[in-house]
Amino acid sequence: MQYPLTPIDETYKGVKINGYRFVENDANKERNDGLLFNFSPCRARVGNQYIFSSTLDLTHKLIDAVQKESSAEPASSSGVTTLQSRLVWGGVSNYLGGIKKQLITQNVLEQGNSPTDAAKEVSLFLNLFDQLGKVETNVRIEPDQYRFDLRIVP
Repeated sequence: MQYPLTPIDETYKGVKINGYRFVENDANKERNDGLLFNFSPCRARVGNQYIFSSTLDLTHKLIDAVQKESSAEPASSSGVTTLQSRLVWGGVSNYLGGIKKQLITQNVLEQGNSPTDAAKEVSLFLNLFDQLGKVETNVRIEPDQYRFDLRIVP
């Protein structure tokens, strides 16, 4: 499925932002009850970090946060790099909840379930994501050592 897009190219606080917006036309308004207009996917590079964001406003906030954090950190010449990430399964559940009608339809078509059974199965699937908690990773890279920590937090 193709959706008409318009590019976003702007500079915010010295950082170049690239992304796109969905064109506000009748065809896009009918798709997913106009859900497309909640998103304006963007990307930006701030120093040695890269930002991927679902909206332009969030990109601005993340740029502010990264610039504030990098100005507060003292320069380190030790050669140590630390990378941290976090995946919260509840966020995946929220996204999938937004396309629940499509998941139910897909279940009916692929599994042959009745609409009621498909709705129950999709709800169980979404509840599973809500119960998974989050996954955190921490990578520490030193000149002579590499350490990877993985935490599953219920």
